[in-house]
Amino acid sequence: MMNKNTPLEIENKSLETKKRRRRYLFTLKGLSRIEKKRKRHITTKFLVGVGSVIDLAPSTNYNRLVLKKNVRERMDNAWVRTGQQIQRSIDKLTNERNKK
Repeated sequence: MMNKNTPLEIENKSLETKKRRRRYLFTLKGLSRIEKKRKRHITTKFLVGVGSVIDLAPSTNYNRLVLKKNVRERMDNAWVRTGQQIQRSIDKLTNERNKK
């Protein structure tokens, strides 16, 4: 014996297939959106990478901006700054002790 479906059952089945089709189409559209975002992200990353490479070889000559002093003068200046920082620290400590 064959089972005969009632008209209501047939209508329910057709509704279910329509819902499945909608879900399938929705997921396909969703995937295409995700792929577009991914491609845009990859393109952005690529352009940032190219920009970084260009920064490694800048067009400006930065050597002309650096002060030209010999090694001894630069070392003397470094020790003078170190001495000034030590002196400031000593003054700060003596001021704190005098306040107590």
